[in-house]
Amino acid sequence: MREGVLASANNRPEPLGGRAPPVLGFFFSDSDRVERLRELLAARTRHTPAGLMAIQADTRSPRAGRLAAALSARLGGIAEAAPLVDALRGWDGDYRADARAPVAFEVLLARLVPLLAAADRQDSAGARRAPESQWNFITAFLLRDLDALDAARREAMLRAASTAAAADFARLPSWGEMHRLPHAHALVNLPLIGEAFFRYGDYPVGGSRETPMKTSHGLVTDRHAATFGSMARHVSDMADPDANWFTLWGGQDGWLGSAAFADQVPLWLERRSIRIPLRPETVRAEFPRVTRLGAP
Repeated sequence: MREGVLASANNRPEPLGGRAPPVLGFFFSDSDRVERLRELLAARTRHTPAGLMAIQADTRSPRAGRLAAALSARLGGIAEAAPLVDALRGWDGDYRADARAPVAFEVLLARLVPLLAAADRQDSAGARRAPESQWNFITAFLLRDLDALDAARREAMLRAASTAAAADFARLPSWGEMHRLPHAHALVNLPLIGEAFFRYGDYPVGGSRETPMKTSHGLVTDRHAATFGSMARHVSDMADPDANWFTLWGGQDGWLGSAAFADQVPLWLERRSIRIPLRPETVRAEFPRVTRLGAP
């Protein structure tokens, strides 16, 4: 490619060299993640494994930052929104675990979207349609629908949403305290005993729906668990067979009691990885213990 890099994040495939690639699918992620990846890749002329590892752990959503700025501009003059506007001032969309701005943004969305949906997007039964809470719908239609309201109705809606969101914001100290990454075995889904015996940890985590380090969630106003995201990291230097780094949330082994069941949790949280060499001589030198499976 002319840019020298390729980036993909479950987005709709784009034309290469003027030719549209074949598309096998109907549903694709929004373009936020791939746009951020390209921005990070274009920031350097040369990349190192350490730099690529940092990109995989990036927690910024530029589109969230732009939407937050646009909402803040529309909240000007509404006294109830002052704490939210102050928190969002200059926010670039970085969902760091220790940041407060993501809290202000998310509780504002969670209070505003249902009000707007109830006003303009009810079906015949009066229920809110599920797509209204999806990120691509929010980024495409929230401002458009808000601005389509008459001024008095828009101000009343923003005031009501800000009042509720400011109360949420006051009791939530940081995004990581609100946004959690649970560590559990698959048996956690067992009724009655699953939560009691097979959940092992609950950690503050950065990221959001469409950040490179994806930790997805819906509309939230309180402490919640990330529901889907980037659980594995892998970087390889194709010029060096020994330069391969891996991290898997949890561990390599799903067997309860195994030493490899949860040994990579600290690595994942600390953004570290395990180097796995592929040259036989390197493997023999660095991994002296051999386990043979099957008959000799």
